[in-house]
Amino acid sequence: MQYSIRLLCILTLASIILMSAFVGMRHYVTSANMDAALNSKAALIAQRVANAVQPTIWNIYQKSAERVYSEQVTSAILDSELADPNVIGVSVYGNFGHVFMARYKDAEGNITEHSPARHKSALTQTDHRSLISVRQGAMTIGNVLVLISDAPNAAQLRRILIIDAAQILIVSICFILFLFYAIQKALIRPAAQLKEANAELEEFSYRITHDLRSPIVSSLALIKMSKTSLERGNTDQAILEIEHIIKSLEYLDQLNHDVFEVLTIARKDERIEPVNIENMVQDITALLSHLSGGVQINLRYDYNAPPFIHTKPERLRMIIENLVSNAMKYKDMEEAAPFIKFTTNQESGVFMLEIEDNGIGIPEDMHQHVFKMFKRFHPKVSFGSGLGLYLAQKSAHIIGAEIKFIPTEKGTKFKLSIPLQE
Repeated sequence: MQYSIRLLCILTLASIILMSAFVGMRHYVTSANMDAALNSKAALIAQRVANAVQPTIWNIYQKSAERVYSEQVTSAILDSELADPNVIGVSVYGNFGHVFMARYKDAEGNITEHSPARHKSALTQTDHRSLISVRQGAMTIGNVLVLISDAPNAAQLRRILIIDAAQILIVSICFILFLFYAIQKALIRPAAQLKEANAELEEFSYRITHDLRSPIVSSLALIKMSKTSLERGNTDQAILEIEHIIKSLEYLDQLNHDVFEVLTIARKDERIEPVNIENMVQDITALLSHLSGGVQINLRYDYNAPPFIHTKPERLRMIIENLVSNAMKYKDMEEAAPFIKFTTNQESGVFMLEIEDNGIGIPEDMHQHVFKMFKRFHPKVSFGSGLGLYLAQKSAHIIGAEIKFIPTEKGTKFKLSIPLQE
């Protein structure tokens, strides 16, 4: 969990840095493009005004008597150009630098006549300007100055910036979540599984060393005792001691078998085949009937699903054998009618097998350890390695199934859920 949070923080920080860099670059490029566009606009407007007022300036240059008419025409031309939101001033100069006519626009959009103060104010607000000569043939007869402001574009630039930031933020969040999931799946989860496997291996190594040595030491001691009993002619005592030796060696043999299963369970290659659950249950109960110790156990069946499923048969057999053998070995000797009940159901593409008994059950404080290695809940009732339910769970994982222990008032109940395959 700690590594996941740290990874998420690193991915978020990296995305914020990249997002900020991208938004900053986008803002810079957009601003530069707007500046270039405004410079071009200023030059274009200045040229257009110069071409439009050229006849008027030429008339003035010739001292024409129609000066009023010329001023009206020029005034109309300047007012039309000031309708552009970026244009804040247009000035028309005579050949000797004097202002023939000028118009300025303030922040409220009001158009005013020329004055030195107004001209100076307009220059302080100017971001782009263009000065174009008014020519008559090869002769310069005046100049046109156009003043442009960035202010109207600032709001548009802010909108673009906000939209870009929002889009990149959404994409970044999706990217972070996807990348986090991918990395977690590829690295963190396997690392956590490896850590868990190492912990299991340490426990396995410790317990297997102890459990293998214990029956050997016990058998050696019993052999010496039985030898002494035979030397003294105490045959009954010797037979009792030999029986204990046999039990110890049987436990050792069972432990050896289960350890072999633990070591090889993940490497067994088995094909998926059609399996008749009902027939498999019948075969297993018949095979393990000797574990009941001569007690009559009532086998109950409540089959509500088609019997055939496609799975790995040996894995499934191992699961059912472990559950059935436990139900028989840990029966309640004081129970008048001991039973094992098998129930099948099918729902939403999942086949479910429940195995329930009314035996001595599992102590409540051990419920959380049901599927752990070397957990023996009733060592005085029957010998065992404590690996059966662990192997059952591992086999369930291999076939893509899920096995659960369901607490009951009496006995035990396990539910195996197997996704159906074609």
